[in-house]
Formats: sequence, structure tokens, C-alpha cells
Amino acid sequence: MTVPSYLIAAMIALGSVQSWAASPSYEIDGKHFDAVNEPTYSIGPDGTVDWYTAEGYAAYHRSCQGCHGPRGEGSPLGAGLLDGLRTQTYLDFLDAVTNGRIAHRDGTARIMPAFGTVPDVFCRIDAIFIYLRAEAADALPDTSPLASANAGTTAAEDLATCLAE
Repeated sequence: MTVPSYLIAAMIALGSVQSWAASPSYEIDGKHFDAVNEPTYSIGPDGTVDWYTAEGYAAYHRSCQGCHGPRGEGSPLGAGLLDGLRTQTYLDFLDAVTNGRIAHRDGTARIMPAFGTVPDVFCRIDAIFIYLRAEAADALPDTSPLASANAGTTAAEDLATCLAE
């Protein structure tokens, strides 16, 4: 699978400082970014989430919750993700999910497998990051964020292209 060009551009453009609970500063084709150019969530006054947050919720629950718990809080099988997302950049997250990690805690090795070749995860990596960022900020209701704005044209096209490869 090839890495979509929009993802490569995002990797290059993003800085290393994370402001995990920041409000969106700007939006490009339905994707919101904070003041340091990290992808972030947007929640409307009526509780409607952006497409990326809703898509990330669905992808996370299909592929990640089995190890990391229903809201990223961790489980006996996988580490909690929320504390890390308060200090981790998008590029850190991308590296961990794409290449996997081995973490040693309490004398036990926890292995995060690499998901860089799993289309349902990799093609939605931005969305999963954005969803988890909202969870880390405790910005989401306890119910699923199913109501969402439509995907921007580029987002829908990029996802379809990535999944087709």
C-alpha cells in the first residue's frame, strides 16, 4: 500500500508541539486543526461532532477497543492511550500505530503490533487520532458521537482511494 500524498504532506507540515485540548483554529475541507497545526476535533453547540471524530469513533471501535478499551482508557491487553495523547504529537501517534511499539511496564512487555498495512486503520489514522484526542480532553458525551457533519470532498476521495489500494 502506498502512503497517500495528503498524509505525507501532513507529516512534513506538522510541528512537534501538542496542544491537546485546544479549540480548532482553522479548518480545511472538513478537517480541523489547532494553533500548532495538529489535527483536532470540532463539536458544535448542539453536540454534533465533525466527520473525522465520528469516523474515528467507528474505526477505533472496530479495530482498537479490543486491546485499548472502549474509550482508550486501557485494558489488561493494551495500554491506556488518553494520557499519552495529552503529550504526544500526531507524528508520535502515527509512528506508534504504523510501526508498533514495545513498552515495558512493571516487568511486563506490552507489544503494540504494527498497523501500517491494515487499511481500515491506516486509511483512517487521522480520524482515529482526532477521536482519541476528543476522548483525552473529555469532550465527548458518554454516548456514541454518531451525529456528524458530512465529510469534505477531499476526505471522502482520499479515504476511498486509500481503501481501494
